[in-house]
Amino acid sequence: MNEKIRAFVLSVSDYRENDVMMQALSKEYGILSLVGKAAKKLSSKNHFLPLCLYEFIIDYKDGKSIYTVHGCKVLESYFEDSDIEMMSFKNIICEMALKNKDIDCFDQLCFVFEKMNRKTAICWVLCSYPILLRGSASRRWSTAVHCATARKSWPCQAGTAASFARNISPGKRHCR
Repeated sequence: MNEKIRAFVLSVSDYRENDVMMQALSKEYGILSLVGKAAKKLSSKNHFLPLCLYEFIIDYKDGKSIYTVHGCKVLESYFEDSDIEMMSFKNIICEMALKNKDIDCFDQLCFVFEKMNRKTAICWVLCSYPILLRGSASRRWSTAVHCATARKSWPCQAGTAASFARNISPGKRHCR
């Protein structure tokens, strides 16, 4: 049964001769492994980029671990090949999402990428770990990270981003 899903592509790697393997985060199913057939061919209609929100058509069946993409449409692209520093920050956030496969963080990831810009990028990297974990009911928020640049505070689990922010600027809870 073909099913339409919205998914955020976290990583893309080579798979077989002309295909690519994608790790994508969907709201409905969490992290999925998707295969884009013939995506490396120059004549292909589908070329997949990381850091993009797609609407995929896949043949979803329970128990499968890899799904083939039958069609796709780019809904939103956060891929900025002209700014390597922003791409690095965004890739760090995607790595955090991949490491926490058991936590539903689709809405939080979309929120972070919509709000992230050149001026506040380091703040979002510091704060993304607790923001991505916000979907987990077992987490308790005991402190906050304050970003002087963005003039905002974000809840933070003790010992994660808050301690990292203190190491960057001792005695203060903001990033520079």
